[in-house]
Formats: sequence, C-alpha cells, structure tokens
Amino acid sequence: MLKEIPKQTCKNEETVAILKIQQLLDRGFSERQIAHVWNGGTVTCSSGVNRYGVPFDSCAYGDAILRHLASTQ
Repeated sequence: MLKEIPKQTCKNEETVAILKIQQLLDRGFSERQIAHVWNGGTVTCSSGVNRYGVPFDSCAYGDAILRHLASTQ
C-alpha cells in the first residue's frame, strides 16, 4: 500500500496502464477482452444507449483497438 498518492503525471498514468494491462494478460485475457475491459469494465462487448441518451458500442471500440494494434506492429 502506498503511503501517499503519487502525482497524476503522464509517466505515472502510463505506468499504471502498463501494469494493469500486464495483469490482464497474465490472467489470460485476449487483446480484444482487454480493450473491452478498458472501455466498459467487462470482457464482453455491448452496444446501445446509456441512461443519459448517449450511444455506445464497445464492440466497435474493441475492433478499432485491434486495428490500431495491427497497424503499429
């Protein structure tokens, strides 16, 4: 446990993201599942309209992340 909360910096944000993604990979999550967890908190994709009337589509988000990953490798 940390004694104090680290400052919110780009470097700290990146470090936390890398650690979280590594934890998910270590648990056997696929790249698509990680994108879904990152976007909506669950491993399955969903789409619809939230209670505020804002449309969402985590399936399309997952697809976009996978396309981006493929283009950078």
